[in-house]
Amino acid sequence: MANAVLSGLPVEMSNVTEAERQLARESGKTLLPYLKRVVAPALKLEADGEARELGIPAPALALIAELLTALGAGKSVAIQALEDVMTTQAAADLLQVSRPFLVGLLEKEEIAYFWVGNQRRLKKADVLAYQQRRKQHGMAALREMARLDQEMGLYE
Repeated sequence: MANAVLSGLPVEMSNVTEAERQLARESGKTLLPYLKRVVAPALKLEADGEARELGIPAPALALIAELLTALGAGKSVAIQALEDVMTTQAAADLLQVSRPFLVGLLEKEEIAYFWVGNQRRLKKADVLAYQQRRKQHGMAALREMARLDQEMGLYE
């Protein structure tokens, strides 16, 4: 089923029950609508009759929502800290593209890189900036398609 890598150590998650997957699905669906509206994210923890509220950064809350959604769908999950400098393979993995495709992007100067010996290295910030540009470009294309659909009377 699902496996996670936390602090470099693999955590076995293949024994996730159907009830736990269902709970993850429900929790993820409940959490997603709050992500853009929440002001001070917090989680309530209960153990042995004791309850505690734990503040959590908004980006971590978004990651938790994504994790719950993936687990609820029975997908494999890996959590791994990103280094400030990445190999081409690590950058390709982050962008979910093949390494040759990434190298093509580098050669087209779409993402900055530098050489360490005879190997390319990328700054994580540059890879994430490219990812954000692609996301914005995709959203702009979807908005334009919706506008054209409305203009042609295909969508009301």
